Amino acid sequence: MKAHSKLLALTGSLLMLYGCSSSATADEQPEVAGDSWVNSEIRELDSKVTEAEARTEQLSQDIAMISEGRSFIDVDVQHNAFHEIEYLTSLGIINGYSDQTFRPSNSINRGQTAAMIARHLSLTVPDDYVLQAPDVSKSHQNYDDLRKVEYHGVMTGNNDGHMNPSNPLTRSQMAVVLVRAFPDEIPETSNQYTYTDLREGSFSYDQVNQLADAGITNRVGTAFRPSEHTTRSHFALFMSRTINEDYR
Repeated sequence: MKAHSKLLALTGSLLMLYGCSSSATADEQPEVAGDSWVNSEIRELDSKVTEAEARTEQLSQDIAMISEGRSFIDVDVQHNAFHEIEYLTSLGIINGYSDQTFRPSNSINRGQTAAMIARHLSLTVPDDYVLQAPDVSKSHQNYDDLRKVEYHGVMTGNNDGHMNPSNPLTRSQMAVVLVRAFPDEIPETSNQYTYTDLREGSFSYDQVNQLADAGITNRVGTAFRPSEHTTRSHFALFMSRTINEDYR
């Protein structure tokens, strides 16, 4: 009796979700349904209800995203980098993932950074130029982008020449890359700014000063956190401020 009741309840749910049922008519059903048949029907209807609920949830998310002007399900309009992420997305500079997420809190790696820079600047490179970094094979997804940024001096390898494309981009490395990539937007400056964790003469000190002088960072007088990994949302903020003064 309980099995039959559940079957009827699930059938009703499907009728509400689909408007009609593809099940056989009552005349085609056995007069006395055995438990095995009932359980089989329950499993089938359970599967259909689950699928319909998932489709309904996805549709609701899509409608909400469209109405709010969002490109990603995990970046809502209250996010501090929402406008910058949407701006870079509209320019085709950044992309999300196949599941419609942007994953703003994830670290951006060096290979992804190379792709964004090369894409925005439309960098080109001679066909016969071979990437000098020994740790990146031609089959790597960012090989061509890394080849371009290396050729133009935007990104180089470390002391042993390795590009480390899968390593997270640190905030100090981000400062250096942006200054090299956008010298007109981030000009040299003689102004000196102070930070609680960045000493004069240290790696990226000059570049961070240039970012501050251009109004791209507001960390003056506080900690810049040079060794901290750069998140995808933070890179979107800095990149937008660099290429568009309206975001500074």
